[in-house]
Amino acid sequence: MIAIRQKTTLALGWLVPALFLLFPIAMGLSNVVLLLVLIGFAVTFSVDYLKRDVWSWPAVWLLTLFGVVLIGTLYTPAP
Repeated sequence: MIAIRQKTTLALGWLVPALFLLFPIAMGLSNVVLLLVLIGFAVTFSVDYLKRDVWSWPAVWLLTLFGVVLIGTLYTPAP
């Protein structure tokens, strides 16, 4: 399980910047990458780590930012 977490953490290191770069270019592809980031977050999630470093953990703030961006993409006057 630790090897899967390490590989997923490495993949998340590439997927998170790719997500920021893809949002203005391709919304569908960015949604797929966001899904992969959320699945990767679920795989690497550790309650002990979260309790210890919750305020200095960049992924929490990044996921909050992604949530704000997703809410912003859903907010549209289009029917």
